[in-house]
Amino acid sequence: MPRKSLPVEMKRLRSFAVVLHVDTEEGIYTKLCELLDEVESKVDHKRRLQNSMIYSILRENPYADCSWRETFPKRLDFFNWMGNNVDEWSAFEVKFCNLNHDFDLCIQTFNWYETKNEDASDMLSRIQKCEVNMKDEFEMYERDAYQKAKKLWEVRDAEWIADEKLKNTHKNKHKSFADNKKFYDFELAQNNKLGLQSLNEKLFNSFPNGPVDTRDYENCKYCVEDRNDEERKKKKDEHLLKCEKKHQDELKRQNEEFEKQRKVELKEKDPLVCKICTFCTYSDDLFDVHLESKEHAKRELLEKYHCKTCEFHGRNATEYMNHTLSKKHRTAMGDLKSDTDDPKEHKEHKCLTCEYSTYNKQNFEKHCTTKSHMEKVK
Repeated sequence: MPRKSLPVEMKRLRSFAVVLHVDTEEGIYTKLCELLDEVESKVDHKRRLQNSMIYSILRENPYADCSWRETFPKRLDFFNWMGNNVDEWSAFEVKFCNLNHDFDLCIQTFNWYETKNEDASDMLSRIQKCEVNMKDEFEMYERDAYQKAKKLWEVRDAEWIADEKLKNTHKNKHKSFADNKKFYDFELAQNNKLGLQSLNEKLFNSFPNGPVDTRDYENCKYCVEDRNDEERKKKKDEHLLKCEKKHQDELKRQNEEFEKQRKVELKEKDPLVCKICTFCTYSDDLFDVHLESKEHAKRELLEKYHCKTCEFHGRNATEYMNHTLSKKHRTAMGDLKSDTDDPKEHKEHKCLTCEYSTYNKQNFEKHCTTKSHMEKVK
C-alpha cells in the first residue's frame, strides 16, 4: 500500500523545502529540532551582545555631554550602533522567525499538542527562551537614556531655557502687543470710562498670539531693552535734527557773509561791459559765461557784418559787400550826392559821445534813439 502524502500546507515551510510524497512528519520534526539546536548555539552570543549593549548605555549615557541649546542631539540608531554585527544579527533574526513560523504551522497542521504533547511543549519552551528582541530592548534603554539626559540638561540649563522661553514670548506676544498698544490702551480707557470692565479680559484675549499679561510685558527685560532702544533712537534722531539745523544755519550765515563780501568787492571794481550785447556785470565768472553763450556768439556774428552808417545788418560777407557797393551806402558815406539833397545842407553829423558820424541826417537821428547811445548819454 503506498505511503500517505504530506498535507499541502507543508509547502509553506520557510526553513527548508519539503517534497510532499517523499518527506514524512517525523522527518520534518527532526529537521525542526536540528534548526532549534543551531539557533540555541548562537543565543548565548546574542545574549552577551545584548548585555554589552545595555551595560554600555547604562554605564555611560551617550547624550550626557551633548549640546541641547541650538538643536537637540541626534538619536542613536540600532543598526548604526550594531555596526559590523548587523548582518549577523539580521540573519539570526530571519532564521529564528522562520523557525517560529514553521513550528506554528506544524502545530496547526499535525495537531502536535495532542499527538506529541510533551515534545511540542518542550520545543515551544526552547523557542521562547531563544527569543532575543535586541532592537526593542535597545530602543527602550536608548529612550530612557535620552529622557534622563534631557531632564538633567533642563535642570542644569534652567536659566537659559527660561530666557529662551521669555524670548519666544517677547517675539510672539509682546511685540504684537507693543505694536497695537495705543489701540488697546484707548479701548481699555473707553471700557473703564463706560463701566465695562468685564470686557477688558475679552480685549486681552483678542491678541493675535493669545492673551498677554501686562505685568509680564512691563517687566520683560527684552521689552525694556526695546523701549530703551526706542528712546535712545528718538534722542539720537532729535540730536541729529538739531545738528542738521545748526549746520544749515551756519551755512546760511556763511553764505550771507560771503554775499555781502562779494557785493563790497564788486562795488570797488569797474564793471565788465560787453560792447556788442550791452551786457554788464561785476563778476568775472558771469562775464566769461556770457562770452561763451549762444546769444553773444549770434550778436557777435551780426556785429561783424553791421554797417553803423546805414544801420544795416548783413547775414554774411556777400550781403555786407553788396551793401558797401550800393548807391545808398555810398551816398550816406558822402561818396555820391543825393538828387534831393541841397548841397548847402549836405554836411557831416557827428555824435561825440559814441564817436559816430554820418552825412545822412535821418541815420543820425536814428542813432540818437538807439539803446547803446541812450546808455552812454546817461
